[in-house]
Amino acid sequence: MLQLLFVCYSDIRYRTISNKFIITIAINAVALGFTMNHAINIVIPFSALLIGYSLFHFHLIGGGDVKLITVLLLALTTAKSLDFILYTAMMGGVVMIIGMLVNREDIQQRGVPYAVAISAGFLLSFLI
Repeated sequence: MLQLLFVCYSDIRYRTISNKFIITIAINAVALGFTMNHAINIVIPFSALLIGYSLFHFHLIGGGDVKLITVLLLALTTAKSLDFILYTAMMGGVVMIIGMLVNREDIQQRGVPYAVAISAGFLLSFLI
């Protein structure tokens, strides 16, 4: 969870997600998946990576966001993966509304720091 806080801070402040964070989160996500007594399913994360790459190619989402979603999916079961995507989408709307209320100019110029929504969506899907 602490790593997700660092990622959120980095995304809010700089709108970038370091690959160092992605690698450490990936290692922890795999370990978390194994400790939760389920096999790591790579089909869903790989599918998310392919879809995310397409969205990144058309400048609809950042590359760091795609990688973050992919590695977090490694920690979730197949059933919780859909919850993660739905919670992330809902939290994305919340983050956008808060961003527009707090700092509209920054959101319009630099976009929404979506790592916040991704992290919140992951925590909701993991804990519920």
